[in-house]
Amino acid sequence: MVAIVWQYATGKEAVQRATLSAPLGLWEALWCDRGLLMMSGPQEKEVEREGALPAWLARAWESYWSGETFEVPLCAVPPLSEFAHSVYEVVAQIPFGCVLSYGRVAASIGRPKAARGVGSALRCNRWPLFVPCHRVIGADGSLKGYGGKEGLALKAALLRFEGAKIERS
Repeated sequence: MVAIVWQYATGKEAVQRATLSAPLGLWEALWCDRGLLMMSGPQEKEVEREGALPAWLARAWESYWSGETFEVPLCAVPPLSEFAHSVYEVVAQIPFGCVLSYGRVAASIGRPKAARGVGSALRCNRWPLFVPCHRVIGADGSLKGYGGKEGLALKAALLRFEGAKIERS
């Protein structure tokens, strides 16, 4: 599980980036002094590091791949909608190796008919892994939508890495 510290930047902060190595490839992270702005992966090649990796990011990255609980400051520029913010808060609390359906996430935020809205909010997730949208699946246990070049194959690989048990009905 992730403890998120939400930060909002002015848009004038210096942005740095680096490639982070992981069991499932290389990921790119962009951050400012206030927190992580976004990440994407896996990448085909490393980007040139533009600054020292902050200790909070190094700890969070290592903790994710070890299945440990961690805290990470996420910097939302532009700010998230209230709906997206509530979805991300629920998704960040899905334990390593566990899954929830889009409908269960929607019910958790008090909007039980908003499963598609949950999917739309997660489609715009700037912090995959830290807001682990790969842990959100269809009501029937099927893997639904996942962004990036690898799409559903990456979602499946992340869930396998975490040891998630997915029961299809």
